[in-house]
Amino acid sequence: MVRPRSGETLAEERRLPDEVARFIADHITSVEQLEILLLLRGARDNAWTARAICEALRTSEQSVIRRLADLEASGLVASRPGSKVLVYRYAPASPSLDEGVARLSAAYTELRYKVLDSIFSNPISDLHVYAEGFRFRKDRDG
Repeated sequence: MVRPRSGETLAEERRLPDEVARFIADHITSVEQLEILLLLRGARDNAWTARAICEALRTSEQSVIRRLADLEASGLVASRPGSKVLVYRYAPASPSLDEGVARLSAAYTELRYKVLDSIFSNPISDLHVYAEGFRFRKDRDG
């Protein structure tokens, strides 16, 4: 067992690896997006509809669709037409992206609070949340 130095707790000694923090800053804007990515990675042979992801994670389908678009733009998932709707798969565009997700997944298992803190402290994440408040939505009546 690793003992903390004088005046430190064990939690303070273990920090998020720099490459994981960089990956989060470059590719992850929300916890929901992370959960979607890890769900798809965990079932990489399956094709998922946005509705199936919504049901698995108990979240909004519209939100899932936006997160999937972001993940696809980052080269982490791919979509293709299914029988009636788009289906999505974990499909990193490069081995380095796949390795980055593997490191992120391991860190999320071991240092969940550090990963969450990194996502919440990401200025891009703050900007994304702020911008969502100004998104124009079609009025249901018009």
